[in-house]
Amino acid sequence: INTRVVKSLKLYVAYSRKGKVKRHELYKDNPIIVDMPQNQLNVLQAPIELELSRSGKALNVKGKIFMPDEKEELTFEKKVDKLPGNIVTPMGTIIFQQNPGFTLKDETMYATIYPLGVAGRIYSKKLAAAATSKTTTVAQVSFTDTKQARSIDYLEELVKSYNEDANEDKNEVARKTHEFINSRIELIKDELDVTEN
Repeated sequence: INTRVVKSLKLYVAYSRKGKVKRHELYKDNPIIVDMPQNQLNVLQAPIELELSRSGKALNVKGKIFMPDEKEELTFEKKVDKLPGNIVTPMGTIIFQQNPGFTLKDETMYATIYPLGVAGRIYSKKLAAAATSKTTTVAQVSFTDTKQARSIDYLEELVKSYNEDANEDKNEVARKTHEFINSRIELIKDELDVTEN
C-alpha cells in the first residue's frame, strides 16, 4: 500500500534547492517536474541523481546513475532545449515539465528518482500505526516528515489506498465464491442428468 501511495503522489522523485549551507527540500514548490514513463519506472533498480540549471530558455541536466553491477557511477550531461522535454539515459527516458506558477531562476535545483520499492520503504519508515486502546478497533496513524503538506497528502492517500485495497480483496472473495458456487451447480446438474437418464 505504501508503494501505491508513493506512486500515486509521485513521491519517488525527491526535490531540493541549493542553499547557503545545505540543500532545502521542496514539495509542490519545485519549478521543474521530473518523471519517467511508468513501464521504465517499474523496472528501475537504482537511484538517478539530477542537477538542473537554466541556460537561457534551455535546461542543463547533469546526472549520476548508480548502476547495480558497476563499481563507479555513470555520469552524463545533456541539454533540454524547451519544456516539456525529455532525455534518454541508460536507465530510461526522463521527462521534464514546467511546474505551473513556478519558474527556475538562476539557481541550481536537484532531483533524485528512486526505484518504487526503495521510495516505498523510505516512506513506510516515517509511518506509525497503533491501537488507541486494547478494547477498540480504532487505529491511530501518524506520519513524521519535514513537510507538513506532504504528511497530510500522504495520510489522505494512504486511507484512500487502504480502502481501495480492502475493496479489491472483497471483490476477489466475491468472484471466487461466485466461481465456486457455479462449479458446484454445474456438478450437481451433471449428477442430476445422470440420475434422470
